[in-house]
Amino acid sequence: MVLTAVLVTVVSCRTVGDNGGYDAVEIAVTPTEGVLKMSSLYDGYEMIVPEGIVISGIADVAVSDSMIIVLGNTDSGLVSVFDRNGRYERSFLMRGRGPEEMTDVTAMSYNKADGTVDVLGNYGMDVYRFDPATGNMTGSFSLKGSEMTCARDLLPLGDGRYLFYKDLPYIDRPEYEVYLYNPRSGEFEGKWLLLDKAFADAVGFAQANNLSEHNGRYFFYSAFLDGVYEFTGDTLVQYIRYADNGYNFTEQTKEKVFSPDLMEFVENCKKCGRIWGNVDLYMIGDKTVSVYNFKDDDRYALVMEPGKAISTSYSLLEDDMVWGITSDSFFSPYYLRYTDEQYAVYLIEPFDVMEKSENCPTDNPELIANREKVKQLPYESNQIILLMHIRR
Repeated sequence: MVLTAVLVTVVSCRTVGDNGGYDAVEIAVTPTEGVLKMSSLYDGYEMIVPEGIVISGIADVAVSDSMIIVLGNTDSGLVSVFDRNGRYERSFLMRGRGPEEMTDVTAMSYNKADGTVDVLGNYGMDVYRFDPATGNMTGSFSLKGSEMTCARDLLPLGDGRYLFYKDLPYIDRPEYEVYLYNPRSGEFEGKWLLLDKAFADAVGFAQANNLSEHNGRYFFYSAFLDGVYEFTGDTLVQYIRYADNGYNFTEQTKEKVFSPDLMEFVENCKKCGRIWGNVDLYMIGDKTVSVYNFKDDDRYALVMEPGKAISTSYSLLEDDMVWGITSDSFFSPYYLRYTDEQYAVYLIEPFDVMEKSENCPTDNPELIANREKVKQLPYESNQIILLMHIRR
């Protein structure tokens, strides 16, 4: 997804400024070398290979008690449902301009309250709701003609309302990053985080999971914000604030390094001595996990523990549970795409596992057996869906 930076002041169509009486947890981030072991986060796993249909370009995954829901291109639809063993059940939502079709899909969210799959598409302007057990469409609404043109992410709140994230400006009046929308009334009931239009037009940055739900709480972040925000009490408040310890990327840092030329902006970030481009933030148990850049293409995993107001950075990821691979990349071969209260879901390319295994010898029988399973997969195999059981 493309994302943009915003002003750090919380702005609402009703309130401005004081964080609603909530005290944000202040956390300092310092780049440090270290190894993040999977066993520190997880205590079990399930290795699932979706079978029965070929999927290309998996963009998102959601998990329920009985099914795995995958957003990706197939000949039968853009959303596919598998049972928990990876057996194909059905697909729905064809690409097109006809009824119950979409030209494109921007985001997908599993609506736990209603048991529906809610899909944002048609250039981020329409939401279709599907029953994954049948593939039937159960409802829809449109944002066309509103200031919320081209939303990038959505999050159902369980009461019929939705949070939307917007990253680019499209109109001549003030626009915001986060909107609260009520489809029943057709009204926006909240708007927060004023969009910095000059920055947004110049700086694009790939990331995922801007809006997320965890344990009945609703969160928002983007790569150049000064922390993580929570939707609570019908307003958006700052949940985590990054302390200005000389490393954290601040609003002042953004102004200092900003250039309307994207590559020049990136070079300025590399030289500024601050972390930058903190992306793909997921809640895992009582922690958050994300990935940031520091200096010249050095990437670090950031594990924050809000309950303790601490963070730890890591330069390597060690899979000491499934295949015994150590990687200096936090996107290959383990690409985190979804978390809930029980699972963290990674997408894995089988070829990447085989390639990296060659440089990571092991005598562990379980790891060796798991590597052999990957080697036996057919060449045209779908990506592996790795369900890691979150340590409690």
